[in-house]
This record gives sequence, C-alpha cells and structure tokens, in this order.
Amino acid sequence: MSMLSRFFELNRRACRWLGEQFPNFFDAQQDETTYFPEIRSRLEQYTKSGSGARLLEAGGIDRPLVKRGSGYEYVGLDIEERPRCAEIYDDFIVQSVEKEIAGPFDVVFSVTLLEHVNDNDASSKAVFDALKPGGEAIHYVPNMGHPYALVLRVVGNTVQRKLLALTEGAETKGGYPTHFHRCTPNQMSQALKNAGFTEIDAVIYYSPTKYVLVFVPAFILMATFMQFCRLLGISYFCSGFVISGRRPLH
Repeated sequence: MSMLSRFFELNRRACRWLGEQFPNFFDAQQDETTYFPEIRSRLEQYTKSGSGARLLEAGGIDRPLVKRGSGYEYVGLDIEERPRCAEIYDDFIVQSVEKEIAGPFDVVFSVTLLEHVNDNDASSKAVFDALKPGGEAIHYVPNMGHPYALVLRVVGNTVQRKLLALTEGAETKGGYPTHFHRCTPNQMSQALKNAGFTEIDAVIYYSPTKYVLVFVPAFILMATFMQFCRLLGISYFCSGFVISGRRPLH
C-alpha cells in the first residue's frame, strides 16, 4: 500500500469512528442508509406476492434496487446491457429514459440516474406516458446544489474519475457524465408537474458525501454545513431527495 493510499485509509477509519461515536451528527443523515429503505418501503405494495404489478427500474443496470420475484414483473432499462441483466430482470430495455418507453407499468423508479440525463423534461414525460393511469414514479436524485455536486460541475467527469481512482482505486466508477438538469427539489417537482403528474412529493436529505470520507477535516466541515442547512431548511444545498408523483386516473 502506497503512502497516499495509507493516508486515505486512515482518514476513512477516522471518519467511520466519528460516525459511530456521534451518529446523530455525522451518520444519521447518511443518504444510503435512508433513501434506499425509503424507496424499498414504497415498492413493497408492488412486490408483494400475487400483486401482478409491472415494475420498471431505470438506470439499475446490474445493480438493481429490488430482487426479481414471483407474482410481479420486473423490467430493467439502461443505455447499455451487461451479462447479468438477463438473470436480474424478467426483461431488459436498452435505451435512454428520455425516449418513448414501451409500457404500461404500475411503477417506474430510479436511483442516482436523473443527474446523468441531458433532458429531464423529456425523461419526466417519457416516464409519465409509460405509466398506467394511477401509476407512480419514484426517483432518488442527487442535488445539483450540494457542495460536492458544485465541485463536480466545475472539474468535470474526467477529473472526477481520476480522483476516484486515486482515493478508491476505482477507475471505472463515476463513468457516466453528470448534467444535473433540473436536479433540485423545486425544479424536478416542476418538471413532473409539467409532464402531467399529480400528488408530487419530495423527501429531502442532508448528508456529507462518501467522497469526503478520505479527509477528516473535509468530512467534519461538510457534516457541519449539512446540519446547518437541515436545521434552517435550506433545500438548495441538500445532498439529494426522493421525489415521487402519480399519473392521474383520468
């Protein structure tokens, strides 16, 4: 292990220790421990045995949020296909979520997809049209105003991949360009409304990103700022949000 890798590993351990010792400040608002259960709990009504529902996960590729099971149909959609997709899903569609989607589905959901989409007005309309009347869309969206997203928008995807390779040894991570089109709670809510959705709701999260775990001072600073924004309800700088909407019955 190089000296730099050792430095990052020691910082990660220290950040984990801080999270364990002061969970209400550092760890309670960690997105991955909150938005995953939030979305899965909403999907349970569709995955219950014998529901007969059709589910579409957009952007899940070979890292699906739920498991293929009996009593419902689980379809995947992404711009590329990998060998495991045939095992994970009942069917798989290779295309952008911005294009017309062959439906109908009871629910369409995604996690950390829409920040990579060029036109989220188009994706909102495509998802709306793919839903049955009364169907639901559920998305977790990283927020464009979060400090990490602001830095990413400045340095670009190429530099991001190099930083990930340096800190995590993961050159392939972060491979998709990020556009953050309409990726704020207010802007995404408006995009869903324009597409025809009703019952629009956004659950907002405030957390430091996992990418600052390699440097303790940055982790402390980010956690403090996120707590400040959470207490004052400043959603522009939130880390992300689960947004949902429903296609009207009529």
